[in-house]
Amino acid sequence: MSRDEVSGNRLRERRIEAGLSADQAASIYGQALKGVAITRKAYLKMEEGYLPKSLKRRAILAGMLGIAPALLLPEIVNEVSTQRVPTEKGKALNIKEYRAKLLTVEKQGYRSADEALREATRRIHTLHSRIFYVSSQEQEEMKLLLCGYQTLYADIARERGDYKLALAHYNMAITLAYQEGFTDFEAAAICQRGNLFLDQHDLNSALRDFQRAASFKTPDQLRGYILSLQAVTQMRLAHTEQEKTAALRLIDETENLASPTIDDALYQHIDTCSFPPDRYLRFWANTLMLAPIKKLRSPGLATEILNELEIRNHGSNAEEKRHNAYHQMECNLAYARIYKDQEYFPVVSTLLQEALTLAQQINSRVHLRSISNLHNDLKMSSYGKNEEVAMLGVEIMKVQHPHLFN
Repeated sequence: MSRDEVSGNRLRERRIEAGLSADQAASIYGQALKGVAITRKAYLKMEEGYLPKSLKRRAILAGMLGIAPALLLPEIVNEVSTQRVPTEKGKALNIKEYRAKLLTVEKQGYRSADEALREATRRIHTLHSRIFYVSSQEQEEMKLLLCGYQTLYADIARERGDYKLALAHYNMAITLAYQEGFTDFEAAAICQRGNLFLDQHDLNSALRDFQRAASFKTPDQLRGYILSLQAVTQMRLAHTEQEKTAALRLIDETENLASPTIDDALYQHIDTCSFPPDRYLRFWANTLMLAPIKKLRSPGLATEILNELEIRNHGSNAEEKRHNAYHQMECNLAYARIYKDQEYFPVVSTLLQEALTLAQQINSRVHLRSISNLHNDLKMSSYGKNEEVAMLGVEIMKVQHPHLFN
């Protein structure tokens, strides 16, 4: 086995910074790997520079000690398969089925991101190949479907953490919607691109997109969704009472835009931007806890809203697995921020672990940056040297690089 003294020294330095003994590190590593602690001697051998070749084992080390993955995992590859995807041949295109498929994926999710991307690509190619050989009415419907599938493709790429690919397809959806005069779709796609920037905490780019999307005249639910995201972003940037008030004023404006029914033409093609009352309440609770300065946050009111949400969401629709998972993740994040401010750190750790489990279930990395940031706050707290915090780092690594743990 070759020796890498630099990486070994890095392991030792990070373990000491994390406040872990060699015995604790050996236990965490072994439990994450096979459910059984390894010996102290075996662990210290790695700190001497004899690191395992297995990317999975290195990922566990990086996760538990908070080491940047690139420093221990130089061979990580995160690409979508470039396998050629054929179009459908020899049968008429079923527009009703294409529309239904969009809604099904939006509500229930998918088993594999790569398979979902290939399926979306096949449908996009098929729509392109058929669009000039149908009636004008069918052409209009197929163009709407193209916008929907381009946005869906971008959403899936965003969920799997491929931001460059997602950005390219959001831009394609925006261009197509603009060329065809589909105002609602253009606003929705711009909004989703803003969400992509928000995932990466590029707050200024996100705010520009949300403000641009809000400038369109759109159905009430879509407008409510856009303004809520604008409020979330403005609150993340707020440093004064005036800036906090401006963000909450936007949230207040969205209350009357929420509706449990979906009847606008946009949502027959894609359901991403629906805005039921539960979603309004979830945005409100999170917005109250997102200011970067503690004195601008409102944990008491946020807790009241989340408690109401728990009562309202008691009988959630089992057919909307993906929506339900995002709902619970976002509630968990709001609760985690509340309990972090109140210094109930073990509860924060449990809430983040639950959010990670939900993220794995729906193959999504959308909230991973927020979870990781809260985990970093935990590491800096009085609870930071607890083994549970180190194990949470390993779980975050599993969501960031799932292919290493298969």
